Amino acid sequence: MANKPPGYGSRRPNRDGEPTPLSENNFRYVDQIERWRQEYERYTAVEENLTALSKLSYDPVDYAPLLVQVPWKERQIPDFSFLVEEARVTTESKFFIPIMTRLAGLVLSIIILVLSSNTTFLWVPGALSVVLMLCLFWEIQQRQNAIKSALQDAQKQVETRTEQERQLIENEKKQHELAESERVALVEKLIAGDIAAVFLRIDNVLSRIGLPFPVDVHIDIFENVPLIQILLPPKTVIPLQTCSLLPSGRVKHTDKETRTVNKQYIELCSAIIMQIMSILYGNIPSFDRAYVWGLIKSTPDNECLFDVAVNRDELVKACRAENGITAIRQLASQFETDTMLNLKVIEAEKPPEWGNVPQQLLRSMHINLLK
Repeated sequence: MANKPPGYGSRRPNRDGEPTPLSENNFRYVDQIERWRQEYERYTAVEENLTALSKLSYDPVDYAPLLVQVPWKERQIPDFSFLVEEARVTTESKFFIPIMTRLAGLVLSIIILVLSSNTTFLWVPGALSVVLMLCLFWEIQQRQNAIKSALQDAQKQVETRTEQERQLIENEKKQHELAESERVALVEKLIAGDIAAVFLRIDNVLSRIGLPFPVDVHIDIFENVPLIQILLPPKTVIPLQTCSLLPSGRVKHTDKETRTVNKQYIELCSAIIMQIMSILYGNIPSFDRAYVWGLIKSTPDNECLFDVAVNRDELVKACRAENGITAIRQLASQFETDTMLNLKVIEAEKPPEWGNVPQQLLRSMHINLLK
């Protein structure tokens, strides 16, 4: 049998009829496997996010420690004494060269005076020595005066900066005490049910809930009885297929049954309602009796799918349930489905505690929740 030429069996025709290297085919196959893996991870992440919402908990905030002002911890005043030493060293350095120059000249003139053999010119180095000695004495005197003046200025600067730091610390203490008084007063108002403090706290905690899709929450409050209207996401957030990764690297999609999708949507809506209510009750101590409408977007008005009435004790017990449907059924809730588990539109009534209160007496706020 003849020897096979190089590359035999490793090339196949492409669309243009030219052979395609096997390495390119392998690259395309590996790239396809990576796309399948990413698709599987996207499907898995969506399902995990939906499942995570069904993990309920009730974690009330303990406001008792927050009613105590945090004591002021005064910081130490920095030691500025180094400025005095710096001033002394800097001043001394200014006179070092002039003094050493005059001293060197004096020594040289004295040497010349001693070694000179011509008595006629002895007066020249002698006079020069006297002049240099006087200049040296005068320079040393100037140095002492300059050092004394510099030390005095530095000491004044130390006192000034120390006083500035003392005033700064005093202002920091006053600001701390003022901030703590305002914080404690805000907590007291929140516990007492002050509407401004309640809305501020709700906005802070609900805006951090982190839902994987937009959910609008509208809250009306009268006489500390809230009506929470939750605009639920559409059913399209529920994947219509399951996705599995085969050993070959391919993905397999399986259509979900209609009842399965509908049941998963009911669980999602129930979990969203429970999550929002558990956060509100955990952070707003003045809430006891509350009413919740689970709405779906419609024209001209949103339609109600869930009508829930709850108090704090009931909510605490319901949050121990394994999932949202079980939890919401433990409350005074109303929702209806057909044989295929499609949610039906129901009539919702306003809180009976409100009576015939006019709309202008209601205090309202609106929040959009999105991760």
